[in-house]
Amino acid sequence: MVVRTRSTTASVIAVLLTLAADPSLLAQDNKNHTLKADPGRGSAQEQAAIDECKRALSLNPKAADVWFRLAGIYLSQNKSQQALTSYRKGLAVNPGNISANENYAQLLVQAGDFGAAIKPLQRVTRSEPGDMQSQLALIEAYLKTGRPDDAAARIEEVLKFSTSQDQLELTRILVRMKHVERAQEILEGLVKSDANLAEAHGQLGLLLMEKEQFQGAAWELGQAAQTEPESARYSMGVAEVLLRWHHYSTALEFLNGVKARFEALPQFQYDLAYAHYGLRHFEQAVSIATELLNQNPTFAPAEFILGNCQVSLGDLKLAKNHFERALQLDATRPPYYAALAQVTRYEGKEAEALEILKKGLALDPENTEMMFESALCYESEGKFADSQAILERLVIVNPGLTRAHRLLLRVYGRSGNTAGMQREQGVLAELEAREQAQRKLKDGSQ
Repeated sequence: MVVRTRSTTASVIAVLLTLAADPSLLAQDNKNHTLKADPGRGSAQEQAAIDECKRALSLNPKAADVWFRLAGIYLSQNKSQQALTSYRKGLAVNPGNISANENYAQLLVQAGDFGAAIKPLQRVTRSEPGDMQSQLALIEAYLKTGRPDDAAARIEEVLKFSTSQDQLELTRILVRMKHVERAQEILEGLVKSDANLAEAHGQLGLLLMEKEQFQGAAWELGQAAQTEPESARYSMGVAEVLLRWHHYSTALEFLNGVKARFEALPQFQYDLAYAHYGLRHFEQAVSIATELLNQNPTFAPAEFILGNCQVSLGDLKLAKNHFERALQLDATRPPYYAALAQVTRYEGKEAEALEILKKGLALDPENTEMMFESALCYESEGKFADSQAILERLVIVNPGLTRAHRLLLRVYGRSGNTAGMQREQGVLAELEAREQAQRKLKDGSQ
């Protein structure tokens, strides 16, 4: 992995605030790939062509070119299953037709049949190693079908002749398949070789943010936003990392700096409300989020931030209403389940909270907040064995989560598990010493 020196917290923040006031701009190209189909024709002409192909095949079922022509017509009609069948029969006769293999593989990938897609993709990439769409599809197929060694070997080959844009697409695949460390290595290589590659900085920043490496994330997203200041994605990414880093005043200052460009965006207004919430300016946060919701009634994050504000203001009933509406608008967000379950637990309704959490954990079984909240609910019910089981799994998923170790120590104590208590006391001592050293280092960098 490439190791690079990061700036101190203070200098990162200074760069971000300078960026908000004085940006520069570069452009970026994107490219799209589509399946190759026969040119569009009228439905009557298409049916006549299909009938003609079928007559020819009845006379010679091994006419591969006719099968491929028939597949192309079905493709133009968006009849994927018929196209797949036609390609399969044609390739059984003539497996070396590269265009047919390419289209057949893409259809299989679209259908989610990655195992079947491997062979045609191998044929295409052997014949045309520069076909990056097929190379990347093959890597993803290997990863999807449990062949990481084949994927790793293919990645090394691809990196020898791929462009930066190809490598960016590769990192998206790797992140999607949870091969985050390899994606990070590639992205760090890209930003080292081209400091002006905004997308590489942006992807690396988002990746580091998900790993909660906020200082590095802020630096990378700041570089992306400096290169492409009109990109809402990068500037809102800077705001998000500052908020998640709990640098609320810096986030507010940054948002005010980019207000002229992005204040019309719902995400900007949400981040602005979030910054005020973090600074305990609850009335201002409520005012901004309420207006945001008036303008965008289906914007679930506004309901979420309003719920958090009401929790801080002590109105659990109103907070619960907001969290319930947030989930009604978007049932895919784990934080909404965790927040609703938390206020439900505050009401003393642990069983109801656990039902909410079960639905959320079905979406994200290793979500830290929902696992932690579940453990608290079980502890409140006196079900220490259930709480212990979740916490022991949680500290494997996230071994550095100090509060999980503290709760596990408490649960061990309440259930009379002396050996577990002693083990957790040792772990906590190490974690707290590490946190204290990090705080000293942070204070020294200010």
